[in-house]
Amino acid sequence: MKTNNIPISYITLEFDSKKLEEKFNRYSVKQSLKLVRVAMILGCLLILIFGILDIWMVPEKIWTVWGIRIGMVLVLLTTYILSFRSIFKKYARLYMSLLILILGMGIISMVLVSESEGGYFYYAGLMLVIQFAHGLIRLRFVHATITTILIALTYLLIAWGIKNTPGTLIINNSFFLFSTIIIGMFISYSLEFYMRNNFWQRKTLSKQENLLKLEYKRKTKELDDVRQLQLSILPQNIPQHPNIDLAVSVKTALEIGGDYYDYTVLENTKLNFAIGDATGHGAQAGALVTASKILFTCWTNNQDVEIFVNQASSSIKQMGMPKLFMAMVAGTFNNDNLEVAGGGLPPALFYRKQSQTLEEISLKGFPLGSVANYSYKKSNIVLMNGDLLLFMTDGLPELFNSNNEMLGLERIKQAFCEVVNEKPSVIIDYLNKTAENWRHGFPLKDDVTFLVFKVRDNSVQNKNYLTIQ
Repeated sequence: MKTNNIPISYITLEFDSKKLEEKFNRYSVKQSLKLVRVAMILGCLLILIFGILDIWMVPEKIWTVWGIRIGMVLVLLTTYILSFRSIFKKYARLYMSLLILILGMGIISMVLVSESEGGYFYYAGLMLVIQFAHGLIRLRFVHATITTILIALTYLLIAWGIKNTPGTLIINNSFFLFSTIIIGMFISYSLEFYMRNNFWQRKTLSKQENLLKLEYKRKTKELDDVRQLQLSILPQNIPQHPNIDLAVSVKTALEIGGDYYDYTVLENTKLNFAIGDATGHGAQAGALVTASKILFTCWTNNQDVEIFVNQASSSIKQMGMPKLFMAMVAGTFNNDNLEVAGGGLPPALFYRKQSQTLEEISLKGFPLGSVANYSYKKSNIVLMNGDLLLFMTDGLPELFNSNNEMLGLERIKQAFCEVVNEKPSVIIDYLNKTAENWRHGFPLKDDVTFLVFKVRDNSVQNKNYLTIQ
């Protein structure tokens, strides 16, 4: 019979499984051993302290009664010492049952040898033994019940057999003894049921925890596989271009990022690129990044950037992914001309080398896939040697520190201007260092991606650099 979903017998409180019962016995002994030892020391003290009363109760039998008390104390001390041996843990229930039985028989022996002098009042000691069995000593409910009933019946048989105790007193004593046993049964039943319930809950929770750990490992591996797959679809090498050097940095807030970047060289002089930020995080955003990669791959050589962005927006809209949009800007470098189209990203920073001025290129507009039939227009920028461009997702200007303050575009401008004469890889490293100093260990709340393009001075032999973090 199962009680409260615990597979135990309602009467004996034993588990249905023998193996489970053995595990519980080891568990209960381990949990209660310290308390049992304290109880045995307490029992020794009480037996010795109550020995003072023997002087007034049974002075004629004082040495005999004290001898019995010393024997009981020696049994308690022996059991206490034995409790530190490994064999005790294996047979703890048997040892404790025998201990209670010996203590009970010791009290009955005191009644037996001193009843004629009024020692029949020692029966009260049996009630202490009964409480000891059902409470402090943590005997099992069944063992405590059987042992204490056996002690009570033994007392009754001896009391009736000696016939020195008045019959009314025997009846009175029996009432108190069996009342104490019944109360003790409730106590030991409750204590054991609580311990078994606690054991079962711990075992169930441990099993669930192990399953959760396995599930966590499985999902972590799946997320890691998806992350590796996602990283693999992003370009790992900088394509050779005669006029442009570039570098990129990517940091994801979660295992699966929602930021996207891409680039490819066509006909050796034309460079197409894209940078984007999917709404949300995790697997859904990762799915939109994959879709964007496919769309970018389908961007043909002769297709205008404006046409590409509008078709990409329409394709994302048709995918039917609710509340999933891609803030994205695509661009084409062709000789000294840059064409960009898209929307939803922070403004790009454009440093003109000749005039040494910093401008903002507005990239406002609806994210791709958010508004049906919205027409994206392209912008044209003429580039010169040494000109520098920084495209970024909103994770960089909206980078928070522990004071809940954002990095902001102005701080990015300041840091950018400090390294405009450096190579793109050095600029990337400097901006990352600026972001890390600002964040100072505060966790990322959003993905951070930025691209740096620099028009190469053909009189200087520069190398291509790529920074992916």
